[in-house]
Amino acid sequence: MNYIEMINDAIEYIENNLNRAVSLDELAAKYYISHYHFYRIFRSLTSKTLSDYINQRRLTEAAKKIKATKKNIIDIAFDYGYESHEAFSRSFKKFFTITPIECRKLDFNIPVIEKKEIIERKFKNFHNDIIVDFRIQHLGPVELIGRRINFNQTVMSDLDKLVNLVQKFVTDVVKPQKIEHLYNVIKSEIGVNEDFSYFTGCEMKQQHIGSDFVALTVPKSDYAVFKYSADMVVIYKTVFEDIRRSLLVSGLNLNQSLIDFISMEAYDENYFNTKQFCIYIPIC
Repeated sequence: MNYIEMINDAIEYIENNLNRAVSLDELAAKYYISHYHFYRIFRSLTSKTLSDYINQRRLTEAAKKIKATKKNIIDIAFDYGYESHEAFSRSFKKFFTITPIECRKLDFNIPVIEKKEIIERKFKNFHNDIIVDFRIQHLGPVELIGRRINFNQTVMSDLDKLVNLVQKFVTDVVKPQKIEHLYNVIKSEIGVNEDFSYFTGCEMKQQHIGSDFVALTVPKSDYAVFKYSADMVVIYKTVFEDIRRSLLVSGLNLNQSLIDFISMEAYDENYFNTKQFCIYIPIC
């Protein structure tokens, strides 16, 4: 059983025991490894400590039941392993910033933590820690041409716009002209906190130029290159948490001279079969 299989199995075990606090000792013994090793693996793959994850999952399911039923709050607290109303209310308010009673009365969505599913990717040991594997590559400048739209990272419906942009470019250009490589680039809009531009395109060739196309230059830099096998729209939160932690642990810094260039995804013609793609992060 590899790391990903083990943690997915542990998460399933936790889900089946949300009525109590599953202990680190219990899970380490279940997989015949040391407490320290299991703790490191779980934290690395989920970006949460074991105790935080279990507590947040129990609170999430309790909150759902509070919203969906008229069952007594104290009984719901007992259902999820809390020994007193006070302990439950204290944990609930610390996580959700509102009390269980306010959760039932107020008509708004709370930020829940759903069951984790660990996606397949390679890991490596670095300075006694576990991080997602990556390589460093020098790249650029690369001249691209394609289409671009602006989006707001806080507006979930904007994700649909990004998907539609890429799908249309694939249909209009990539498949008809048998393009071998597709690149998606995210840049920040300088001076606007939450607005970004999203570009999808290919290496510049005269026959690709259309009236609605724009040019973009991928800047010269060293890049940390991460490989995944999934749909970026589905796993983007995991990807950027992996990147944040890997750069932090490895001591690498973002290339601050490229203030607006955030990331580039690179796809080849085999993506539709393999789902594999690389994401490039400029570093120094």
